[in-house]
Amino acid sequence: MLTRRLPYGNAVAIGLLLAAIVAGTFTALLTESPSAMAREATDVLIVAILTVVLATTRWQSLRRLRQMPRIALAALGFGFLVGPAVAWLIATLAPVPTTVAAGIALFCLFPCTDWFLGFTRLAGGDTETGAALIPVSLVMQIMLFPVAIAVLGLSSGVGTTDNPVRAVLTWFGIPAALAITIRMILRVSVRDGGRLDRVLTALEWSLPVLVAGLIYCIFAANARLLVEHTHLAVTVGIAVLTFFGVMGTLSAAAARALSLPPPGRTLLIVTSSARNAPLMLALTAIAVPDEPVILAVIALGMLIEFPHLIAMTAMLRRGHDREARSPSAVPGTSPTVAHAVRARSRRARYEHTRPSRPG
Repeated sequence: MLTRRLPYGNAVAIGLLLAAIVAGTFTALLTESPSAMAREATDVLIVAILTVVLATTRWQSLRRLRQMPRIALAALGFGFLVGPAVAWLIATLAPVPTTVAAGIALFCLFPCTDWFLGFTRLAGGDTETGAALIPVSLVMQIMLFPVAIAVLGLSSGVGTTDNPVRAVLTWFGIPAALAITIRMILRVSVRDGGRLDRVLTALEWSLPVLVAGLIYCIFAANARLLVEHTHLAVTVGIAVLTFFGVMGTLSAAAARALSLPPPGRTLLIVTSSARNAPLMLALTAIAVPDEPVILAVIALGMLIEFPHLIAMTAMLRRGHDREARSPSAVPGTSPTVAHAVRARSRRARYEHTRPSRPG
């Protein structure tokens, strides 16, 4: 999916997000009334982000889930049971106002459906199963998001509509129709499968730019409010890093308990940590547009997520390389079997180097 050339792509994505926050903040502080124009641009960017996400989803990869059911079920279980539970617990315990807690919960709520695949590839994980999880995860997130909004008590103050469920469904229908139109046009005009994949990949590269534009508009319209509450950024950072630490520990333990092969273990750890901030940012801006603090918290969470994913990917890659160099590096090998293999290897070396007895 997104950022296939990861070292370059991640640097650009992080730079865009940082630049968007800085530029939006300066625009808000130096301009008298940027909020009206920023809110109009926000609507367009929301539609564009959702359209790109839906248009570039590889729906045909669903067949892979039947081949790797254990890894798929573990990833979905962590994504939609363990992850939301940990997110709710951390947001509840965090000593912050209700709107900030809601922003933390929404940022941590659902697993990523785009750039996590690039990190999985770089770390040596199972990208085929990861790609197959994307359409299932995307549909589940769209369906469960209104439930999350209601659970967090954000049903009031929805701007132009009294029902956040209706707002999400209405706004989702527009990009869904656009995405279907784009795929139909591409299917007719681009018949070669490899070329179609390259076109979709190029389209995916627009997502960091669109998200950066959305963040710029949010900060341009609401940065004055954030400047007045700078101390909240530290609390948000601690809460988000705590979530990443808990999810990384639990997913690694689950992978060992399930005896997942190294690529599957890497996929489970990455997908349990990477969050779907772009989609949450867009859907939250639709459902509760009058809560700028929530949107700002999600944007801040994205800045913390990227460095964390880069560091985690490097650690997983080193561990994967060590296992690949090990003589017992057989996918799914249990610790007992691995110990026996190493013992046989040492015994063979001893027998080979031992001097023979004189007859």
